Amino acid sequence: MGYEFIQKTIPEQLAMMSEISPDKTAYLFPAENKRLSFKEIEEHANQTAKALLALGLRHGDHIGIWSYNCSAWIELLFGASKIGVVIVPLNTCYKYEELDDLCIRGDLNTLFLMEKFNGQSFHEITKHFFEKEEIKKRYPYLHHVVSLEPESEKPRLGWNEFIKKGECISNCELEKAMLKVKNQDDYLIQYTSGTTSKPKGAVLYQYGAMNTANAYAHLLHLDEKDCTCVPLPLFHCFGNILTLLGGLISGSTTIYLSYFSPRQMLTIMQEEHCTCMMGVPTMYFSMLGTPGFENYDLDSLEKAGIGGSVCPYELCKQISKGFQIDGLIIGYGLSEAASLCTLSDISEKEEQRIGSVGKALPGLEVSLADTSGKENPHISEGELLIRGYGVMKYYYKDVEHTAATLDKDGWLHSGDLGRRNEDGTFQVIGRLKDIIIKGGENISPSSIEERLLSMDNVRECQCVGVPDKKYGETVCACIISKDGNTIGLKEVRDYLKNKISDYRIPDYVLTMEAFPINGSGKIIKTKLAEVAKSLLNLG
Repeated sequence: MGYEFIQKTIPEQLAMMSEISPDKTAYLFPAENKRLSFKEIEEHANQTAKALLALGLRHGDHIGIWSYNCSAWIELLFGASKIGVVIVPLNTCYKYEELDDLCIRGDLNTLFLMEKFNGQSFHEITKHFFEKEEIKKRYPYLHHVVSLEPESEKPRLGWNEFIKKGECISNCELEKAMLKVKNQDDYLIQYTSGTTSKPKGAVLYQYGAMNTANAYAHLLHLDEKDCTCVPLPLFHCFGNILTLLGGLISGSTTIYLSYFSPRQMLTIMQEEHCTCMMGVPTMYFSMLGTPGFENYDLDSLEKAGIGGSVCPYELCKQISKGFQIDGLIIGYGLSEAASLCTLSDISEKEEQRIGSVGKALPGLEVSLADTSGKENPHISEGELLIRGYGVMKYYYKDVEHTAATLDKDGWLHSGDLGRRNEDGTFQVIGRLKDIIIKGGENISPSSIEERLLSMDNVRECQCVGVPDKKYGETVCACIISKDGNTIGLKEVRDYLKNKISDYRIPDYVLTMEAFPINGSGKIIKTKLAEVAKSLLNLG
């Protein structure tokens, strides 16, 4: 398969697909019973772009989207990209303080939101934005709050009223605004998950987003015959870059669940004859553990992708075997690099596809830094570095963290530890901050987790550091068993004896029902470590 870089902007690619495949279903939203063709998306994006212009938004302005996956989400995204308005995706798990912080730091001009989700009333949270003059002063750039519901209470606008405002904008005015958009323009400000510090806003641009998605679609061999089921949130760049733009580039159909439900996803994949699915490891195991899983007809599935967190080889093999698919691949990426840096081609051998996170994407550079923090092409282990089109421009309004993350040679310092294999593929060992230091010895949690996952009754495993009076820190293995029964310390230690160095063998074992995860489905290891310390009464 040949490979070419895309020079088109996002709206140019959408316009082309509308011409080439006008009636082909582009995006499907089961919760709304809505199927949108490429032509319909193009028409809705134009209406949305006009409505944004009618609100006074212009090239370079920022809009926040605080919503679960829905059709309005992508209409906003495509509409904004047509006129150079920058998207700021907001995590649906945010509370008032977090929303307040990003409305200020993200310089939001307009906030689009759902009314309620998962027991949380977004209407109640945001009504404070209008109550007092002091609060209005707090958000100097925020001029409008728009509900994604058809109608809404004043002073916020309902979606229908918002779209109607665009009727006063002529096609000529829209075209004039569109002419200003270039492929180097900002696409979105992707705030990091913030599990260890205040979220930082990675500024990603259209060319980088398009070509990262292009590489993803190319390596997955996506084409117009494919239909991909996506339970991932659009507020994360796995959703709003890889799957969204990957479908736009390949001409395939993309199904977005409003939220992840294993039974719903299995049902939809069966009904829609999906050929591909995406997810993080926890999602795959939730589906495999669904009662009656074996009764679902998933014969159409050919390929799948795992991202979001490290998934050891043994777990990948379980997923591949459970879903009976040979085209399973695992990639590596981060928000600061448009969510994907390395990936294998689905035609590669299993050892490469799931035994590593693959090679650098076409045209992207991936390397390692030594202990001095400098790029070193001669070492096999070190901090993963990324350079090229997918890398963010900078952290928005954050000079200090930008300087600490992007060096003078253009390398993005990921904070992840990696290993470079002889065949040019990479493996992710863990996070620099997750390394457990026991009596001066550095221990990579993944080196223990991989061994424990081969135990018969271990379904999932995460190793964390906990306080120790003698060594300062030691290893606690947190395990989810396959049958729900407790797995004891002696059982684990006996199993690991003679398999790994004695100093790496856990001193504590906890059997758990689930691990703490964030809104993107990633395991929050820092929180897991706190839970472990609490359960072990280690302070």
